[in-house]
Order: sequence, then structure tokens, then C-alpha cells
Amino acid sequence: MAGDTTAIVERSRPDVFPCADLDASTFTGCQSADVLEGYPIGTVSGSIEVLPPSAYAEELDSTVEAIDPAFTDEAGSGEARVLGTSACGPDDPERRSYYVAWTAGLGARSGDAERVVGL
Repeated sequence: MAGDTTAIVERSRPDVFPCADLDASTFTGCQSADVLEGYPIGTVSGSIEVLPPSAYAEELDSTVEAIDPAFTDEAGSGEARVLGTSACGPDDPERRSYYVAWTAGLGARSGDAERVVGL
């Protein structure tokens, strides 16, 4: 499934995020909306964006295209790899959000990659 955006989107679950329950500095969409609907993606700055399906798929595609497997640092190669999983939300599996923490070397061009950690 790695690199298969369609498969990832099919296995992902959109959710509804009532902004009254969230910190707007983390869920930045709550600064201009009362409810967010879609797929959450963590950003480099630590905020969480909630994207509609088409934007979610585009974000995944652009991330996969930017992976530079030739990149290396003290954490290893630039190939994408899973660091772990986490969950948050109510104690109800149907309402709980599950996240995959990952890392890779990303860059617009070969040689300018940097290590990123994402959710």
C-alpha cells in the first residue's frame, strides 16, 4: 500500500470535528469555522489541517512524489517508514481517531531533502 494514494484514501476515515471541543491554535480551520469535516493531517508546525477528500488525496500524492530515498542522516535513509501509531478521542472505537506517525526525507529536488516526521 506504500505509495498507493488510492488505497490509502480508501482505508482512511473522514471525521467530523466540532470546533467547540478543539484548540483553534492546533486545529487552525476552527479559526474560521464551527465544524470541520474531512481527513486530518498533521503539519510540520504542529497544527492539524482537516482536508476534504480531493485535497487529502492531492496532499498524499505530493508527499509521495517528494520522497527522496537517497537522502541519509543519523535517522537512516530517506525512504518513508512508520514510526508508530496513536489514537485520540472518546473511549469509543467508532469515534476515536487513529494516526500513523511516519518519517521520510522530502525535497523538491534531489539534494535538497530534509527529514520530516508526519502524522
